This record gives sequence, structure tokens and C-alpha cells, in this order.
Amino acid sequence: VEWLAIVYAFTNVASPAISIPAGFTRENLPVGLQIVAPCRGEGPLLAAAKLMEDMIGLGQITPIDPRPGA
Repeated sequence: VEWLAIVYAFTNVASPAISIPAGFTRENLPVGLQIVAPCRGEGPLLAAAKLMEDMIGLGQITPIDPRPGA
């Protein structure tokens, strides 16, 4: 679980972070993108996340059914 340290390290130093969908692998597994902003940078962070989501264009296919065929 050492690889998880980078995920929560930003929270430990009071930097806001957000994870957004970024696409899918060849095996159709979801891939995410984590964006981090400086302390008290929530507004620009949310604006950047919205811009990235619009640029990637996954809004039409997310959220996905976690149990396809169920």
C-alpha cells in the first residue's frame, strides 16, 4: 500500500485535490486523473476539473455500471 501515499499526501499538507475520470484502458478498466491545487485553491481546482472533464468528453459515458451484464 505504499503507492497510496501520494494519494493522501496532498491532504496531509492541506492542499485540495480532486480525482476525475480520464478514460479507459484497452481492457475497458477505468483510469482516473488526480488534480492538486495550492492551499485554499478550491475554486481554481474545481474550475480546472470541470475544464478537464469537458476536454476529455467522458460525460456521456460516465458513470459506468460497475457490474456490466448483471
